Amino acid sequence: MPSIKDINYRLPTIEPLQKGQSFLNSANKPFVITGVDTMTGLKDDYVVKLMKAERMSEAAAMREVIAAFIAMELDLPVTLPALINMPPDFINILKGESEYLVASQSLGYNFGTRYVTGYQVFAVNQALPNTLIDSALEIFAFDVLIQNADRSHEAPKKPNLNTNGKQLLIFDHEVAFGFIFELPFSKNKQPWVIRDIDKLWIEKHCLFRSLRGNLFDEQNLLHKFARLDNAFWNRCWVLLPDSWREKEQFESIKGFVNQIVSNGSIFIKNLQLLLA
Repeated sequence: MPSIKDINYRLPTIEPLQKGQSFLNSANKPFVITGVDTMTGLKDDYVVKLMKAERMSEAAAMREVIAAFIAMELDLPVTLPALINMPPDFINILKGESEYLVASQSLGYNFGTRYVTGYQVFAVNQALPNTLIDSALEIFAFDVLIQNADRSHEAPKKPNLNTNGKQLLIFDHEVAFGFIFELPFSKNKQPWVIRDIDKLWIEKHCLFRSLRGNLFDEQNLLHKFARLDNAFWNRCWVLLPDSWREKEQFESIKGFVNQIVSNGSIFIKNLQLLLA
């Protein structure tokens, strides 16, 4: 996985050329576009979430990017983020398509990810092969770190987790960092401590039952958590489009994650107790 702290890393901007498959069963109704990287000229397929879709907004797009950046820094198998520019000419091409109305209200930058083929939706509660347990444990820890309750086994939620049998693949993080939606008096003042109220959504995680009885590699996780340093957060802010920057929310996310990282050993021990 690339690191955003690499001076050569950039969040690619993609100009769409044609529309592909639609995912109408998903809340945001994303769809595939074939597009070209404005800097390199390389053509590839991307999944785009329109800015005016059901659960999207500039702040939601910011959360998507931050979560993807954190996953990348932790070497997790996440779909790589991109900015999908939606110009009027391309939106006109969508006339007659189910996405046209929302697209017509989503001019400019929209959140996208590189489209990955050859994967299927992870079957919730299936037995994990030994080769995927370490990756699954790290994904589980990541979701608790960013308070992502959306990777759930409960209907109508989908696991937002795919697999090809050899690897896992994570995506969809617009409702991550759930603590920002809590009232000030109800926020966890010690986020490295997992409260009973947090256990309600954590135990619904699509990997929870499959991971019971397995052990985290504490030293490896602590080593990865240490990458989420000031250099990471500074670079994260710089890479965000101006229109997506919500300073108060960004600082809240940064502060929450930093508190957990600073108390990483306790956090991991609490995670381990959940899986005992």
